[in-house]
Amino acid sequence: LAEADFVGGELRRWKRQPGAARAEYEGALQLAGTDSAGREIRQLIALFEREARPSLGAAPEGDAVGWVGRAELAADNTGFSYVSGGGRYGIPLGRLAAVSVGLEQRRVTAKYDLYTRESYGFGGDLGATLGLPFARLSARGGLLRHGGATETGYGSVGVIGWWRSWRASAEVKRELAFPLLMTARALATSDEIATGETVDASIMATRQIYGLAGAIGVVDFGIVADIMRLTDGNSRPALTTTVRYPLGDAMSALYVASDLRFEERSALYWDPDHYMAHSLGLEASARRDRGLSYVGRLLTGFARSSQFAARGSQPDTTTTTSYALHATAAGGLAYRASGWGAGLTSWYGRGREGDYQRWGGSFRIRLSTP
Repeated sequence: LAEADFVGGELRRWKRQPGAARAEYEGALQLAGTDSAGREIRQLIALFEREARPSLGAAPEGDAVGWVGRAELAADNTGFSYVSGGGRYGIPLGRLAAVSVGLEQRRVTAKYDLYTRESYGFGGDLGATLGLPFARLSARGGLLRHGGATETGYGSVGVIGWWRSWRASAEVKRELAFPLLMTARALATSDEIATGETVDASIMATRQIYGLAGAIGVVDFGIVADIMRLTDGNSRPALTTTVRYPLGDAMSALYVASDLRFEERSALYWDPDHYMAHSLGLEASARRDRGLSYVGRLLTGFARSSQFAARGSQPDTTTTTSYALHATAAGGLAYRASGWGAGLTSWYGRGREGDYQRWGGSFRIRLSTP
């Protein structure tokens, strides 16, 4: 009987149903003894306790079968805001693969002292995902037109693999850079955005994103490296490390360290020579196969930013260093039912320099097809 429950747990696990899998394993544990089989089941239950907490690594987005709608917002207190909304429809291709088609509408607004700008964009893409028991490969590609001055292609290729409590991922993406740089000045326009200043070509970003997440004892950790190269000749490597220690079933302590730098100077966007931040906080979360799941994070610490003192025609190696309070808050709610699911996220952060603040959120709904 213990073996039957164990096999049922393995099947639930392969179907990505961690809550149901854990229930099967716990049933097997009650019937098993203290031999090697019982120890293996206890290790699997500990694994699912980790998987019930949010992942600390990176994950390329895959294609779901059915309809998916989403909306996103990102804004800051300098006057920049970015809104996007779209939908995607996916169909199965055999037992292991899925293909999809997606459409997206964008709007960027910038309200600065010297100018006000509003630009709209529209794009469409095709996607494909191959899902295996312990790995997933996904790819997307499409075309985007923005503001009447930009027509470009975008896309991504990513792979993720996992084994027990370990997960590794790699992804390459090409996309418009302005949502990442949080400035409309990275988007092409034929109008002057300042006296004598125009942007003839939109800045594109090519990103290499690598993630590794795992556990050592009861401690979870995640490392994400994001190497971004811009078409204006600049590059920005960034590294984020997260360590999580469980305090209870639904509460954990967090430590997050981030580090980034820009190799070149630019007058169009924030470009620190070196930026680092360290923060401590708490995370509360609960994940369920069906019903309501939630996650919430609150962290605070300090940030250190080094900037070149001048941006003139002659290079200046003198830097100024500033410190600021670093604080982030993020939360998410998700509801899963048979045939549909919905999720809502929000976030807020400060600490880049001075009184700079940014915030945003997203909404996503999924409808399965018969």
